[in-house]
Amino acid sequence: MASVPLGASGTVTYSSRGLTVRFDACACCRVQIVISGLRPDDLEITALPETAQAVTGG
Repeated sequence: MASVPLGASGTVTYSSRGLTVRFDACACCRVQIVISGLRPDDLEITALPETAQAVTGG
């Protein structure tokens, strides 16, 4: 079990086993959380990186 701070950022990747979220390492302790095997309904993306918004026109 892990707690992820509000506003944490990370990378979402897709494989045949589902989505994997790899959160950026904590600045103070360098611990990194990776959650795998998620279904798309299990994840709510609240913000996209600036580069993704520029590509999609958002």
